[in-house]
Amino acid sequence: MSDSAKTLTPENTSGELKGSAFTHTQNTLQATFDTGDFVGAVEFLNEVMPIAEELNHHPDVEVGYGKIAFTLSSHDVGGVTTRDLGLARRIDEVAHNRQS
Repeated sequence: MSDSAKTLTPENTSGELKGSAFTHTQNTLQATFDTGDFVGAVEFLNEVMPIAEELNHHPDVEVGYGKIAFTLSSHDVGGVTTRDLGLARRIDEVAHNRQS
């Protein structure tokens, strides 16, 4: 089994997620970001979309007025994997760059 197919527990991800907007809950990583308004939420999603395509790993997304929420899980193995951690890291980078 490759590392990208091995499911991780919250104990496995706590160090990687320290300081991140993401939390490991059940079999997913979840984060919600404030964007100020609906347009900001859509713009955030537009920045994440090419990253998800590049990684060939696509989040579940909820867009609302002033917020965007991401849920990451590797559905093929039924839990969180290193693929999810990589995408979470990149989404956090987008959020950080948007605040700068």
